[in-house]
Amino acid sequence: MKVQREPMLATLSDRPFTDPNWIFERKLDGVRALIIREDGGEPQLWSRNQKLMNGAYPELVEALATQGGPDFVVDGEVVAFDDEGRTSFARLQHRMHLRDPRASVATGIEVFLYLFDLLAFGGMEATSLPLRQRKQLLADAFDFDEPLRLSEHRDTEGEKFLAEARDEGWEGLIAKRGDAPYRPGRSSDWLKLKCVREQEVVIGGYTDPTGSRPGFGALLAGYYEGEVLRYAGKIGTGFDQRTLRELHGRLRDLSRPDSPFTGEVPERRPHWVEPELVVQAGFAEWTSDGRLRHARYLGLRTDKAPREVVSEMPALDVKTTRLDKVYYPADGVTKGEVIEHYRTVAEVMLPHLRGRPLTMRRYPHGVGGENWFQKEAPAHWPDWMRTEDVPQHDGQGSTRHVLAEDPATLVYLANQAALEFHIWTSTWEALDHPDLVVIDIDPPNGTAVDSLREVTRAVRELYKAVGLAAYVQATGGRGYHVVAPLDRSSPHETVVAFAREAADFLASKAPAMLTTEFRKNKRGKRIFLDTARNGYAQTFVAPYSLRGRAGARVATPLDWDELGHTEPDAYDIPELRRRLAQKDDPWQDMHEHAGSAEEARAQLAEFA
Repeated sequence: MKVQREPMLATLSDRPFTDPNWIFERKLDGVRALIIREDGGEPQLWSRNQKLMNGAYPELVEALATQGGPDFVVDGEVVAFDDEGRTSFARLQHRMHLRDPRASVATGIEVFLYLFDLLAFGGMEATSLPLRQRKQLLADAFDFDEPLRLSEHRDTEGEKFLAEARDEGWEGLIAKRGDAPYRPGRSSDWLKLKCVREQEVVIGGYTDPTGSRPGFGALLAGYYEGEVLRYAGKIGTGFDQRTLRELHGRLRDLSRPDSPFTGEVPERRPHWVEPELVVQAGFAEWTSDGRLRHARYLGLRTDKAPREVVSEMPALDVKTTRLDKVYYPADGVTKGEVIEHYRTVAEVMLPHLRGRPLTMRRYPHGVGGENWFQKEAPAHWPDWMRTEDVPQHDGQGSTRHVLAEDPATLVYLANQAALEFHIWTSTWEALDHPDLVVIDIDPPNGTAVDSLREVTRAVRELYKAVGLAAYVQATGGRGYHVVAPLDRSSPHETVVAFAREAADFLASKAPAMLTTEFRKNKRGKRIFLDTARNGYAQTFVAPYSLRGRAGARVATPLDWDELGHTEPDAYDIPELRRRLAQKDDPWQDMHEHAGSAEEARAQLAEFA
């Protein structure tokens, strides 16, 4: 029997649908498990990162030992339930890291194993069979006595099922192509449909529209805490043309000169209104500072008074310690100031981090002391922080990476002495297909900044010539990054090849000034065009990240017209704060201009 140890993974989608060729299953908030039994031996529960979990779940092992025959490979999910009957990863945490079966049972936390696929049975390898056939074989092979459960599915009405899942408080659904084989790794034959939360909010203002959009740009929403109205973020989508015009008319009638919100609202030139309109908003999640992420308009609520609208956000308190500890001795910058920096930049920084595996550079004794790069997220870090087991490039295991989704994650990591954040050029949904390509322009000591700017502009012009939009970042160190957004149509290998060929092309035009030589002792006084940040699991410094060097400088995205008067290390914490109060993020529309690495590479070949 062929033993398959790598599970099939779903790709995130935001589009519920109905299709007779697809089935729909409940998405469970637990721990994935491949269960393998060979030659009548003890069944073994393996995690996604190839860790044996038998000690944590002895009752599941015992239940499996009496079912399924002498050999099988099945796919499933270990879950625990909260008091409301919902699967709870937080509750399961108390079991998942235990290795002693006696200690596991002693926790008193009841666990269940939902099985949803069969990969092999009775010496027969089944991964090539259609999913519907595999599921029927699975149903026939086990009796599903507690704590074993069969993951039921529906064949139709995906939209209706997702609405029911939302009402039940489920995490979401998994849509699966019914005629597809079982393929290890991430696949578009399985789609992850998450439930979108909803919240009533009070409108306290709006922004101007851009382009040809009529009415307004976004609604400024809030909720009441006692007598004060707290800002909860923007609602910028979900409107049709008629709604934009009609709402704008009502908003103008409610105009007032000052903000109805308590505290700062980080919007430029807002229009304030009396807080009398209540709307229903759908959103992805609450951030730790009480904001709605990815909010969209669902409709007016005329049945609820504004004062009745309160936050339904679950409480999340990030504990910080020793805020007076000095992290930058030469500058007197404390841990408290570092944490405040990341709170301040969260709104503009997080869009560049979300979904990307993080590598952190930690300085527990401050800049100048011992420091290291850290990829692995320890098991004791909080379970509310998103982590994912990211496969290693050689396929031998995985690394549990943090994916920063909210300000609380930035605050927690800063409290752990993570000063620098470095990100992948690809996201969790498509790890093998980058959506960014980076050239790091790295000067030797003594290079005039005008020469550095000349090279940076040359990279931009080359990108433009091959059909890519270029964006520039002052790295907070000695050089600049030139970054282009990609459409994810090409794998890492193609992107790496394009970046190298582009750098080689530029270096061939100015060999006395530029080099692509990785060995420092061979570069001389030439500027190094570094393309090594484009491979799988390679990283570059994240926008708005601090740098771990004297000066507490910040990596800062720039407009191209700023390049001529902005040094690579121009911004420290106070200067960046002033900048953000006056200027929007220059990279905010980056992915609206994504191009193809393969097509760019073909264009480049014509020049060469």
